[in-house]
Amino acid sequence: MQGALRAGFLLRGCIAAGDHIEVDAGAHGLVISRPLVAAVRAEARARYPRVVLHPDIQPDRRWYTSADTGELRNLVRPIVYRDGAWMVNPFA
Repeated sequence: MQGALRAGFLLRGCIAAGDHIEVDAGAHGLVISRPLVAAVRAEARARYPRVVLHPDIQPDRRWYTSADTGELRNLVRPIVYRDGAWMVNPFA
């Protein structure tokens, strides 16, 4: 995300997990995906350009705390909590 930010691009989206199927149907493809639908709905609620984590994904505490002290890390945290949602830190 830092590379996109440096290039002047703001990204938005959502990371979700679950059952997902893609089928090659000749010239077209077919996608059946619960996480795709959930991601679209969750991303639509984001107020600012960001990549949010779907509420079903519970972040591992190691993603946002220091292993040595348990203290919250600042800009090096890969995810941060803002405006009621976990999001990918664009500055990490």
